[in-house]
Order: sequence, then C-alpha cells, then structure tokens
Amino acid sequence: MGNKLLGEVIYYQTIKNKVMKKIFLLLITITTLFSCSKDDAVSPSGDIQGRYIVLETPVNYYKTAYIDNSTISLLGEYDVYGTRARYDIPYEQVNDTLITVYNTSTQFSIAWEGNKLTINSGTGDKYVLIVEASTPTAEEWVTTVNPITKIQQASFSMDRIEDMTYYNGTVYTDGHRNLDGNYVITKIDLQNFSTTDIAIAPANTTTLGYNDNIEYVGSNEFWVYDWGNPNDHMFEFNANTLEKKSTVLMPYQFGSIYHMGSNETVLYGSFYEDIRKWDFVGQKWGNKIELGTQLLDGLDVDDEYLYIAGNSTIHKYSLNPFKAVAAYDISKNDTYSFRGFTLTYGNQIVASVYNYTTTKNEIVTITLP
Repeated sequence: MGNKLLGEVIYYQTIKNKVMKKIFLLLITITTLFSCSKDDAVSPSGDIQGRYIVLETPVNYYKTAYIDNSTISLLGEYDVYGTRARYDIPYEQVNDTLITVYNTSTQFSIAWEGNKLTINSGTGDKYVLIVEASTPTAEEWVTTVNPITKIQQASFSMDRIEDMTYYNGTVYTDGHRNLDGNYVITKIDLQNFSTTDIAIAPANTTTLGYNDNIEYVGSNEFWVYDWGNPNDHMFEFNANTLEKKSTVLMPYQFGSIYHMGSNETVLYGSFYEDIRKWDFVGQKWGNKIELGTQLLDGLDVDDEYLYIAGNSTIHKYSLNPFKAVAAYDISKNDTYSFRGFTLTYGNQIVASVYNYTTTKNEIVTITLP
C-alpha cells in the first residue's frame, strides 16, 4: 500500500513538472513574440527611417510620410483630384531622442510609443506618425527628374521664352524679339536644337509678338490668347505664314489664361486656380476643374493625359476620369523653375526654365519615366 501511494505521488509530481515546464516555455514564447513585434516597429538604435501614416502635422493635407537617412518627406493631396504634394524636411539624427532640422536650425525631440513616432519642436511644430509599410516612398509619390540643357535663350532671344508648342516635328516658341530686336517666332529643330526665326509681320506684332502663350490646335493653326478689359481675344494664325486669320472675342469672365494645351482635338486653358476646356462650337470656356493649388507655369495635353506645371513640378492627370496619376519634380535641389513647356514625342518634354545656378534662362529637355 505504501509503495502504491509513493508511486502515485511520483506520478502526479511528474505531471506537475511537465505542466510547469509547458507554462514556462509558453511564457518564453510570448515574451519573444512581444520583443520581436516591438523591434519590428522601433529599431534598438531609435532609427526613425521608414514609411508612415500621418496622424498629426501642422498642415492637414499630408496623409503619409517617408523618412530616409537625411530627409523627412511629407506626402499628401491638394484636392479631390489627388494633385500630389511633397514637402521635404532635411534633418540629422543626433541621438535616440533628438534630431536637428536644417531648414529651421531647430532641434526636435523624437519619442516612440509602440510603433507611433512623435517629432516635436516644443514650440508648436509637432508630427505624429505611425509605422505603415504599404505607404509610398517620396520618389514614388513625386518623382525627381533631371533636365538636360540644350540652348541658352540669350543665344537667340532678347526676351524670356514663356511658352512653346509642338507642330509637325518642330518646337515653336511664343512671339519674342530676336537679337536684332525684330519680333519673331523661333523654330527649334529637335534633332540638333538649331534655331530658325520666322518674322512676325508688323501688323501682327501687337497680337503675336507681345503675348506669352501659343498653341497649335490643328487645322494648320496657331492660337494665341490676349487678355484685356472688358474683353479677351483669341487670335488664329496660319502656322506656316503667321498670317492672322480671325479673332474670337471672349468675355472677361475668369481672369487671365496663363497657358493653353491641345492635342489637336481638345483645348484646355489654365486660369488662376482652375483649368477649363474650350468649347469650339459655343466659342467659350467650360468644364471647370478646380485645383487645390496654383499651377500656372505650363500646360499641354495628349490623347490620354493632361500635364500642368506649377513652380518646379509637372502634374499628370488621366482625362477620363480626370484624376492625378503622377507628379515629376525638376528642382529638388532648388535649381530650376518652369516658364512653359510642350509635349513633343514619346515621353519627352521641351521646356523653358530659369536656372538658379547659372542665373540664365534655358531651353531644356525632360524625359518622363
């Protein structure tokens, strides 16, 4: 009887030891899983690089963020069409709890709470971000492209070129004075970027030579817009002879047209904060599209997309439905700003830009991805 009782005690003690061992192993597993989850969200060094959803920023249209080893990029949309915004903040990480922001020379504290990162100046600027691996990088959202300089405008023009159009394999500038002071339109050969002037007849200098936009609309016609008060005018010119063909009177309704773009079927114009489509039958502007930012530095359109520039960025929209699909920045190093551009062929753009490094106006090519 005693041996039987002893055996039962040993048996139950063995069972108890096994249960305790399993509980101990389970606790180790839970602790390991928790530690791995925490390390995935926050590196042991406090490194802030990564992709994030924005919970709080001083500007409410930034929805995501991307941080590399030198730049905090806030990414967002200006309007219901998804016009893309990117704001870069250069920084240096001092330690696990501090960064220096170069554009303000201010030190910001950084603090983690799980996978939530708070960057705080302590004086009002506060950024609260949460880790999210599916958000885009800065370059995926607004892609940097590099212009290639082809011509110095001072080599053929006394005036700054404000607009261009593409017709019959050649780029045509807006009206300007050549180096002799005569009013001309300049043809630019895309094979070697040589230039040829077409003289503007004295009778047309007030309508073609003094205006800063030009667009080929098909049917062998250039259209040039002239703003005025109380009426605006659209002038039609023969694309080969520059002879004025007709004038379209337009009520002064929406403010000045900054640029026009056409694919020889449709014509769009950019106004102060919106773009409109020209009604060739009704001879008026309609189909207003209100953008969330001013894009006044160039416009063109092909059969599928509309391209419009503001400052240093070209925004690309699908036409049906009208929606932003990409953005391309030529000046992440603060080198260039747009004056005007035209689509040529394939994915190439020819643009008039100001180069802050050379302090000169240039004609450049830009190849879009």
